[in-house]
Amino acid sequence: LRAHSERLRRGLELELRAADLPVITSGEGPVFHVSFMDRPARNYRDTVAADSALYTQFAVALLDEGVLVLQDGRWYVSTAHDERAIDETLAAVRRALNGNGAAP
Repeated sequence: LRAHSERLRRGLELELRAADLPVITSGEGPVFHVSFMDRPARNYRDTVAADSALYTQFAVALLDEGVLVLQDGRWYVSTAHDERAIDETLAAVRRALNGNGAAP
């Protein structure tokens, strides 16, 4: 479970950074958070400075690709998420970022 979570998290970071988006992920194991910001948050004020509108655009673009994510940036990985599910999610991220114009 931790390995799948880490693979998804790192894959998200790579795809988003390849699209020139500022992304920070935080968390441990199968629960992590995705934020559009330049550097890790040091305090609450830094956290609320993240670009939530950009994340909303990203979440909508993912939904258009069949992937439902939470609007607040939390991601959960469960035992239902096998290698194939991770591959499909990362492919959906690529399509969302390169596709129909709904992505950030």
